[in-house]
Amino acid sequence: MRCKHLNLTKLIWGPPGTGKTKTVSALLFALSCLKCRTLTCAPTNVAVVGVCTRFLQNLKDFNRHMDNNVLSLSLGDVLLLGNKYRMDITEELQEIFLDYRSDELVECFSSLSGWRYKIASMISFFDDCGSRYDMLFEDDGSSRAVCFLDFLKKQFYVAATAVKKCLVNLWCHLPRRCFSCDNVSNISVLLVLLEKIGDLLCNKDLTDEGVKRSFSFLAAEDSVYVNPTTSSVEKELAGARATSLKLLRDLLNSLNLPTGKDRNWILNYCMRNATLIFCTASSSYRLHNAEIAPLDVLIVDEAAQVREGELLIPLRLRWLKHVVLVGDDCQLRPMVKSQVNFPFNFLHGL
Repeated sequence: MRCKHLNLTKLIWGPPGTGKTKTVSALLFALSCLKCRTLTCAPTNVAVVGVCTRFLQNLKDFNRHMDNNVLSLSLGDVLLLGNKYRMDITEELQEIFLDYRSDELVECFSSLSGWRYKIASMISFFDDCGSRYDMLFEDDGSSRAVCFLDFLKKQFYVAATAVKKCLVNLWCHLPRRCFSCDNVSNISVLLVLLEKIGDLLCNKDLTDEGVKRSFSFLAAEDSVYVNPTTSSVEKELAGARATSLKLLRDLLNSLNLPTGKDRNWILNYCMRNATLIFCTASSSYRLHNAEIAPLDVLIVDEAAQVREGELLIPLRLRWLKHVVLVGDDCQLRPMVKSQVNFPFNFLHGL
């Protein structure tokens, strides 16, 4: 695969039940580690879903043996194309299905409510929650029926839920190269801290005065770092808040992600940047107009069932270097009825 001057065609042959699909999933895992951009095709939706499901299962099994991480497995480099009405898209496959992925990323890339807005809102909450609390009672002059702790819990839940969902979606659905090592570390630590703050706010030992000290709502002399009566819960909460603020500001400045993009742009972006793409041979026509980066490898599963005319669609993708055919030539070939194929002698499958 690393030899740029070679163009190879290989055959993986075997009758049913000999482990061809398992071999293909292992090959795909190796290619993904090498960052070889690979298109995997099959003649039917069922065959595509089968090889894709097996690969995801192997990938997740491997990930379980790695170091535990707060972040879920990033699948942004894996993409499944197809018709959602004809494919049996399970909950597991939804994570890599193009239509579902674009729907999730549209909200994250929105200019009005996207990732930048959600991080900025979380920063604003940590900085100005005291001012927000005061504003509730400025206009009508009513007595403060809602205590600061209850107010803070509700506001934190809304802001933290939004930012956590957005960051997890970005991590799951964007290619790994979109995030630096520092970004990954910051997101992972931030998610833990937000969970910790939520738990601390529900701690029965935390009082209304205590949470005001932790969120710097009181005068400087009553700060958690000065007041001798400060509890350990208050100090933990203040420390988690300060660290979360730093991480949020770092992410806001360091994440190099787009904003204000529509669904069509996101669809093309996902196809351009995926490392492993799964689709039927006929569905690969979508890649011709997507201005994708050159593909290195084409793998054709159930190759004996693919019609010759159909296979030309992925084979004509630019800069394709290697082709791997997987199947059993003893199986029945597909029947070609179209009269258009006769002049070109495309009368049967491979």
